[in-house]
Amino acid sequence: MRKKYTIILIFLTIGWLASSAGKPFELSFWGQPGMTSIYSRVHGGENSVGFGGHIGIGFNENLNDRWQISSGLEISFYNSSIRFPSIKSSYETYSDAIPTGSEQETNEMNKFIYMAEYENMKEYREALYLQIPVLFRYFIGKEKRYFAGIGAKLGVPLSGHYRTTASSRTTKGYFPHEDCTYTDLPRHGFSTVNDISVKNHFSLQVNAVLTAEAGFKCNITKKQSLYLSAYIDYGFTHLYKGKKENPLLEYRVEDVSHPIQHSLSGAQYRLDNGIIQTSGNTQTLSAGIKIQWNIPLK
Repeated sequence: MRKKYTIILIFLTIGWLASSAGKPFELSFWGQPGMTSIYSRVHGGENSVGFGGHIGIGFNENLNDRWQISSGLEISFYNSSIRFPSIKSSYETYSDAIPTGSEQETNEMNKFIYMAEYENMKEYREALYLQIPVLFRYFIGKEKRYFAGIGAKLGVPLSGHYRTTASSRTTKGYFPHEDCTYTDLPRHGFSTVNDISVKNHFSLQVNAVLTAEAGFKCNITKKQSLYLSAYIDYGFTHLYKGKKENPLLEYRVEDVSHPIQHSLSGAQYRLDNGIIQTSGNTQTLSAGIKIQWNIPLK
């Protein structure tokens, strides 16, 4: 699917270039360092931004003496984190610790509540996107030195990862048929582990982004110029592609020592008040400075 969208983006860019054949246009290179975020709306947690940005190549075409359209391809790197001082997860599942006669009896006796408690938990997120921007700029003043621009971007995920850390993670199992909670049975997956760090693939979808910028033009030669501006990008697509309402930590019967650590995106969790929470949409945000070098080709 990603390959399909990548091919579409490339052909859209080629089509735009073909439509500009015979018209004067500029080749442009740009870099956009800044603060970025892959944030989720969470209760009780704190989103923090990270350093990232965009680097691209494209073309500018003047529509008239005031308006200009720009497009191209860019690589975008997003980086951020979410922190919880403490967070809990629990859900009903099954073990295979108690073999009995019938399947129904076995399931009933092995049914339990799997609980996980984290201290100082942090989820680090990284994503790499291939994006095609389309931006309209309007130049202001007699010398047309200042400009403001607005547009949109379509992004295809190239890679994504999240890493979960915590100063401690305690897992427990409550078995209703025994009315007993087990806390120190590592061979059954119930224990306390300190200084955990678990990295997993972050399943992401195609991103749609609104973008805006404002700045000024500097002539560095008679023909070449620099655009210096401030920018902001707001992604309004819910990016998380995985299953919703996962437990934060999933018990694995086949390997109880290595439970599945799910992302906070779409996961169910509890705070100290015991109320079940589910994170909201996962979206991107970036803001910073943009430096663009323009070279006329015709």
